[in-house]
Amino acid sequence: MQTSAFEAATNEAHTQLTTVQGNALLDYGVRMIVIRELCQALLTHFPVSSRADIERSFRTRIERVLEMTDDNVFPAGAQTAFLNEINYFLGTLGKKAAT
Repeated sequence: MQTSAFEAATNEAHTQLTTVQGNALLDYGVRMIVIRELCQALLTHFPVSSRADIERSFRTRIERVLEMTDDNVFPAGAQTAFLNEINYFLGTLGKKAAT
């Protein structure tokens, strides 16, 4: 079965769009990894007393985000990633200060 020129052009457009979106997602992911590691490095240099205040503020802000998502729950995979990321930073806040 032969495809029409329109179908071929549509397939090519979809392929290009998928490539662009895939590259954008990779770029975003790489940026997030760098930001995550920078945050971890910065947090470990704060004194323990400051980190306790930061943790309280962080928890308050996360509660607000969770309240906003009550009506629009994240998909299961996103919810898991969200909670994992929160726990990652809470763990960082609980680590010994860098010397």
